[in-house]
Amino acid sequence: MSEQEIGTITIIDQQVVDGLENKEVNSLVGTVHSVFNKVINILATDQSSLLTLALEEVISSPGMMKTADKQLFNAMKSKVAPGDPVRLSQKNTIKIKQVEWDYTKATYSLVKISKKNLSERLSSDSFSKTIYKFIKEQGSDSGLVSAWEIYSNKELANSSVKNSYVAFFLQAIRKMSEELAAKDFNAVVKQSYKLVGLGVGLTPSGDDFLLGCLAVWHLFESPLIESFEGNNWIEHVKKRSTSISAFMLENGVNGYVNQALNDLLRHYQEEDITRYLQPFLKIGATSGTDMLVGVIFAYDQMNNSYRR
Repeated sequence: MSEQEIGTITIIDQQVVDGLENKEVNSLVGTVHSVFNKVINILATDQSSLLTLALEEVISSPGMMKTADKQLFNAMKSKVAPGDPVRLSQKNTIKIKQVEWDYTKATYSLVKISKKNLSERLSSDSFSKTIYKFIKEQGSDSGLVSAWEIYSNKELANSSVKNSYVAFFLQAIRKMSEELAAKDFNAVVKQSYKLVGLGVGLTPSGDDFLLGCLAVWHLFESPLIESFEGNNWIEHVKKRSTSISAFMLENGVNGYVNQALNDLLRHYQEEDITRYLQPFLKIGATSGTDMLVGVIFAYDQMNNSYRR
């Protein structure tokens, strides 16, 4: 990598653009939070948000900027470390190390759940059944798929569970289901604390499950969202989980999700949703699968409530 390089941002989240718009040239945007193979996370100076610079192949998420300059990204990545400053070097350009990333010609994106009214809701089970078949055949089980199988199959209700993750997930899902059936939404929020931070990885499986739930609850304008907002839920999340996961769930509470979730829920009424499921296999080791378990849990709960 030479003294000065210029890379091109092809896609940028509208929220990132809005956040940088009023910053002065040469001001500090934030510092490098973490560096991964295809992603560099940047923590904003006020620690209120997480920005992400990623390669184009990565599934778009809130706060993300994407580039097709793979060679330059990799060269820079090898020299970047947590704590390195990130500045707005000039208008529409951020600088990390000796690389300036220009988003002047980038396509703006805003991935937010589009809400549906009551008349658009389905009463068919085909949506969740298709997803379940997909994750059983192609997904990666962190324990949530096994827990869902026991939860959703009455014949397995009394099965002996030896895996501790499966047991914890199953207990939490059953309790959340009871509270949802009773419409005790504040109890649902409190019960969700047992899922926050449960599992391994940057976004633990319990958090991914909850993101899938939040996406569906936003889709159908569930009053649950108000309960999550009104109980300082995110403050509890920040104490119990990773910072990356906390930002993910904070976006989820506000209706902002990754592109895979948005596309799936935008097309949930289509007869064949298979093509909208494949991208989930690219999200983490088990994260995509765990999100889908959350989707079918929340969708089935909303469906049952609608039928009643």
